[in-house]
Amino acid sequence: MIVGILNIQHRMNPLHIYCRLVEGGLDRRVSLVFCRSYELLVFFWLKRVLKTLMYLHVLVNGEFALEKVIRKK
Repeated sequence: MIVGILNIQHRMNPLHIYCRLVEGGLDRRVSLVFCRSYELLVFFWLKRVLKTLMYLHVLVNGEFALEKVIRKK
């Protein structure tokens, strides 16, 4: 679950989205304005929700164990 949450956090990162928009052919300035707005309005809250989910997961399972999950792959 932790790896899934970190993957979501990476994919929803404003810099990641900016790069995908520019690679997709959108103008850099338009992409920059969109991603700045997205970071302030959406990602700020999304990041907190994802961190809360990770903390809840640690509380339920008793350990973080990220190293173990990464080594399995």
